[in-house]
Amino acid sequence: SSGADYDDFLAKWPAGTTAALVFAVTDGTDTITFSIPNAQLGGASPGDVNGIRAYEIPFFGAINSTAGNDSMTITYT
Repeated sequence: SSGADYDDFLAKWPAGTTAALVFAVTDGTDTITFSIPNAQLGGASPGDVNGIRAYEIPFFGAINSTAGNDSMTITYT
C-alpha cells in the first residue's frame, strides 16, 4: 500500500467515513490476511506497551447491506 492510501485513510478518520482496510500477520513462512471492505476507525485513547507510550485505536466493520460489500475475509497462505 502506498503512503497516499495511508494519508487518505487518516483524512477519513475524523469524519467517520468508511474505507477498505487490509492487513496481514506473518511469521515469515505463513501469512494470515484480513480484508475488511468497510472499516471505520474509532476514537484513539492513550495506552502503554511495556513502558512505551502507545495509542489504542479500535476499528469496526461497518455494515452496508444495500451495497452488498460488507463481508470480511480471512485468507491463510
